[in-house]
Amino acid sequence: MLNHISKDRGSFLKARDCFSSSLSKLNEIRTHLQFNDEWKISYRDTYNNIYNSLWCLHLNQGEVNDALRVAEDGRAQALKRSHGRKIMGVKTYTLEKSTGSSLRSIHSTTVFIALNRQEIIFWVIRKDEEVTLRRREDVRTFLSTLHHTTLDEIGVRAGESFKELFDLIIAPVADLVYGNDLILVPEGPLCLVPYAALMNPKQEYLCESLKIRLIPSLTTLKLITDPPADFHNKTGALLVGDPYLEGRRKLCELPYAKKEVEMIGRILGTAPSLEKWRLKEKS
Repeated sequence: MLNHISKDRGSFLKARDCFSSSLSKLNEIRTHLQFNDEWKISYRDTYNNIYNSLWCLHLNQGEVNDALRVAEDGRAQALKRSHGRKIMGVKTYTLEKSTGSSLRSIHSTTVFIALNRQEIIFWVIRKDEEVTLRRREDVRTFLSTLHHTTLDEIGVRAGESFKELFDLIIAPVADLVYGNDLILVPEGPLCLVPYAALMNPKQEYLCESLKIRLIPSLTTLKLITDPPADFHNKTGALLVGDPYLEGRRKLCELPYAKKEVEMIGRILGTAPSLEKWRLKEKS
C-alpha cells in the first residue's frame, strides 16, 4: 500500500523504492514455491501491476532504459520459471541500469512494446544507438475491442483493418526502422496481430519490405542469438514436415512437405522422425 500512497502523493522516489522492495519480496517468496508452476504463475499474475507501476514510474522520471529493464524483467519471468530447470547455469538477459551497452549490441531494429491503460509504449532499440521512446495514446477502445472486432474482420481480409493496425502499431516507429529486418516484442492482444499482413499507406503489405520476427522477451532473443557454447547439441539434426496435431482441426496433408524433409534427410544423412511422431500422437 505504501507504494501506491507515495505515488498518489507525488513522492516518486519513495514509491519507486517501495515498488522495488515489493518485487524483491515477491521473488523471495516465489523461490519457496518449489516447482509448482501453477502457483508461481498465479502469484506472478496477482502482482503484475507492481511491474507495470514501476516501469511507469521510471518513465515519469525520464528514465527510459530503467523502465525498459523493469518491463523486460516482468516479461521474462514466465520464461525463467518454465525453463529454469532446463537451462540451469544459463545467464538470462540482464539490462544494465547505468548504460545501454547490452541493448546497443542487438543487431536488428528491435521494438519492445508494452501496454499502459490507454496508450501503447514503444522502446526502439537500434545497434550502437540510444534507446528511443515512442508513444501511441488514446487506444483504450482499440485495445478493448481488438480481439472481438478487428481480428474477426481480418478473417475476411478487410483492408481497412490492416491499415488501422499499421497506423496504430507500426506508424509511430516506422521512421526508426533501418534495413529490412524488424524484431517485435509485443504483449497481450498485440501478440495476435498478423504483422506481416499489415498494409502501409502505399498499399503495400509489411512483408513486402520487411522480414518480421516476433519474440516474447529480450531474454528469449539473447538465448537465441548468443547461447552458451554448450547449450545446443553439436551433432545431429531434427527434421519435421507435415506435422500431425492431435485434437486440432484436420488440415489437408502436405505430401510435398514430406518429400522435401525426406530429401533434406538424405542430404544430411538423418532419417526424419515424422512418421514416428505421427504414430505417437495418434496412440
